[in-house]
Amino acid sequence: TAILAPRRRLTVGAKMAVSELQQLQNRLDALEERMFGAPAGVASAGAPRKIADGLGKVQGSLGNIASKRERVKILFKKIEDILKYLDPQYIDRMAMPDAMKLQFILAEEQSTSLKVTQVNVNLEAMSRPFVVKLYHL
Repeated sequence: TAILAPRRRLTVGAKMAVSELQQLQNRLDALEERMFGAPAGVASAGAPRKIADGLGKVQGSLGNIASKRERVKILFKKIEDILKYLDPQYIDRMAMPDAMKLQFILAEEQSTSLKVTQVNVNLEAMSRPFVVKLYHL
């Protein structure tokens, strides 16, 4: 025999949650009925609907038709071009070409060279014997 948990009374919040869940289920059933023409769970011919299979067949048929038509091929190519242009990385590459990036780097070359020289001067100053002795005290 199975051990049954004692029945508990539903709180007001739990009753509201169950009510909202039931309303959501009713809305979903109504939507399915509007889309498919039969109440949810009831197939019109007694067989389950195979919407995904039907959509797959339609897509295959459209693909076959499109491959035979030159204008449709051109449109598909244009769609690919539009998707390429909408890619954020493509926009970044177009916004700042490599030549401009090179100019920025070369413009900073003199400043970077001065900083390296200053670091070398500071390194020499820190390497003097009296500074090293002070550091080890």
